[in-house]
Amino acid sequence: MAVLEGHTKSVNAVCSVRLGGRELLASIGDDTIRLWNPETGDTVRTFASPPGWIGSLCPVESGGTTLLAGAGQDGKLWTWNPATGEIVGTLHGHDAPVDELCAFSVDGRHLLASRGRDRRVRVWCPDSGKVVRTFRARSHGIIGMCVVESEGRPLLALLTRGADGRSRVRLWNPLTGDTVFAFSIRGGAPEKLAAVQCEGRTFLLADESVQDDDVITVWDCSTGRFVRELDGGQGSLYDLVGLCVRGRPLVVAGYGEEESGTIMLWDPVTGRRTHQLEGHDGYVCALSAIESGGETLIASASEDCTVRLWDLDSCAEPDVKDESGTWAGALSVLEGPDGAAVAGSGTAGEVLVRDVASGRLIDRISSHHASVTSLCAIKLGGHECLAIASRDQKEASLQIWDLVTGSAVRSLGTPGVVEVCAVEVGGKPCLVFSSYEEGTSRVSLWDPSVDQITRSAGSEEGLIRGLCALDVGGRSVVAVLTGHFGVWPEDFKGGVVSLWDPVSGEMDDCFEVPDAPFGSLCALNANDRTFLAVTRHQTDGEEDSVGNGSVWVFDPADGHRVGVQDLHSGWVNAVGPVVLFATPGMASAGQTERTVRLWAADNLRQMMEIPVRREVFSVAQAGEHLVFGLDNGGLMAVRLVQ
Repeated sequence: MAVLEGHTKSVNAVCSVRLGGRELLASIGDDTIRLWNPETGDTVRTFASPPGWIGSLCPVESGGTTLLAGAGQDGKLWTWNPATGEIVGTLHGHDAPVDELCAFSVDGRHLLASRGRDRRVRVWCPDSGKVVRTFRARSHGIIGMCVVESEGRPLLALLTRGADGRSRVRLWNPLTGDTVFAFSIRGGAPEKLAAVQCEGRTFLLADESVQDDDVITVWDCSTGRFVRELDGGQGSLYDLVGLCVRGRPLVVAGYGEEESGTIMLWDPVTGRRTHQLEGHDGYVCALSAIESGGETLIASASEDCTVRLWDLDSCAEPDVKDESGTWAGALSVLEGPDGAAVAGSGTAGEVLVRDVASGRLIDRISSHHASVTSLCAIKLGGHECLAIASRDQKEASLQIWDLVTGSAVRSLGTPGVVEVCAVEVGGKPCLVFSSYEEGTSRVSLWDPSVDQITRSAGSEEGLIRGLCALDVGGRSVVAVLTGHFGVWPEDFKGGVVSLWDPVSGEMDDCFEVPDAPFGSLCALNANDRTFLAVTRHQTDGEEDSVGNGSVWVFDPADGHRVGVQDLHSGWVNAVGPVVLFATPGMASAGQTERTVRLWAADNLRQMMEIPVRREVFSVAQAGEHLVFGLDNGGLMAVRLVQ
C-alpha cells in the first residue's frame, strides 16, 4: 500500500488518465488537481481547478488527445489538458450541481455523459462542446448513472426514483434517446448505481439501506432479475464501483464511520467477500482502478486529504468463512483429449478443471452461485461434459458444461439442488439430482437430450446427502442416502438408504444406517458383485470428542449388511472406489486425521495409508493417480507406484 500526500483538504474524486504513454492517477481536492506517478508515488503535475466542490473526474478522448473532465457544484463541465494543466473547454447546460460523469465511445465517436441534480442526463461531444442528447426525468429524480455494454454497444443505465418512492433502472440509448429496457428494483431507496462485466454477463449494483441494514444488491442487466445481495460494511456508503482486476470482476465499496474509512470488495458471481481494506482516517470519497507495473491497483480518495493505492495481492483476505466455505468438497474425473482431467470445487462458486499429470489449469468455470455442491462427468454428443450442481441462499441450478467448446450446453434452474450423479436410461445419458425445498427432499431424473425432468419422487424424511448409481441384478438403480438430523452431537437420528429406479420412478428397498446423517456412499465391486459402502460417525456425546468414522457395506440386492470396518479417528468426509494394482478397493478421506486410506473391497483390509497434512474433503481416482480435495480449496494428486 502507498499513501499519496499533498492535498490539504478532502479529496473528492480520483481516476486514471493516460499521458505520454504511461498511466497516471488524477485526484482533485482543495481547488487543486494533482497527477501522480503510481509507481513512485511522486506528484507529476499540479494545476488549479475552479473554486468550489468538484465531485467527479474522468478521462475523455477529444481530437486524438486524452483530456481530463470534471464537474461539480456550479453545474458546469470542465475539460483540462493534463499535459499542460490548461483548461480546454467549459460546457454549460445543467441548472444544478453535476454529480457524475462517464465517458464512452460509439462507432469511434467519443462522448461524455453528465448527470445533474436538475433531473437531466446530458450527452456531450467533447470535440464540439455541444449536447448530443438529453434525458429528462419530469416526475422523478435521476440518482445514479453508469455505462453498460449490450450487444457490443454502450447504453446508459439510469437509476430513477418516482414520486411514489419506487426505484427503476432504465437502459437508455444515448444516440437515439430510446429506452431499450427498464425494470423495477426492490425498496430501500438506493442512492448509487454501478456496473461490472463478467464472462459476457453484465451485473448492475445498487446500494440499499433498510433500518440501518446496509446491503448492496446485484441485478442481471439483461433480464432485470435479482441475483444476490452483499452484506455491507460499517458506516455510510460513499462510493460504489465495479472493477475488473486481472480478468476477475469485483464490487468495490467505500465506507466511512466516525474518523475512519473502510473499503470492502466482493466477487459478484459468488457473493464472497474477498478483501477488507483499512487505513484511511476519514470516509472514503471515491474509488478507481489504475494499471501500474503490469498490475491493477485500487486507488481510494478520502476525507483525510490522502490518496491510497492498494495492491490486492499483498492485502490479506478476511479471516472469515462465507456460507459456502472454500474447501474442495466436490470432485469429478473426466477423460480429456490429452489424458485424465479432474474438476474440483476449489473456491466458492468456481470449478477448476486441471490436467491430473501436470496440474495445468484447463478451464475455470463460474457456476454463478455461492456454492458448488456436487460434480459428475457425463457424455453428450460424443463430448466429455461436466455436470455442476450449485446454489446460494435464494437460487440453485444444474449446468452441463462442454469442456471442448468451453460453454454451458444445458442449464436447469431447480430449487435447492444438492447432489447429482450420471445414469443411463434407455440407452441415453441422464442425470439424477436431489433437491430440498420447504421441508421436502426430492430425487429427480433429468434427460438433457430433451431438456425435461421425466421422473421425480419426494420425501419428508430428511435431507439427501448422497447419490450413487449402481447395478443391481442387471438393472441400473440409484442409491439415495437420506440423513435424519437431530442436535449435534447427542441427538443424531441416523440415515436411511433407498434404492430408486429411474425408469419407474419408484423407491425400492430401504435400510437404516445408524449414525449416518452426514455420511457418504459409493459402489464397490468385489468377486464380480456390486456392493454399497455407507460411512457412519459415532461419538460418545462429549462436546470435544472427535468420535470415530466407520463404514458399513451392504448387498443392495437384499439389504443385508456384509461388512463393517473402522476407517479413521474423527470424521470421514468421503469414500470412493479405487483400483490399487489390479485389486478393487475403496479410498476413505479422513478429515480429522488428515490421511487417506485404501481398503480392499473383498475383506476391507487396509492396503495403504497416505498422509496429507491438510483436512481432506473429497477423493477420486484418475488412472494411476489419486486426487484429494483439500480444506484450502486446493487439489493434491498422488501417483500410485507399485
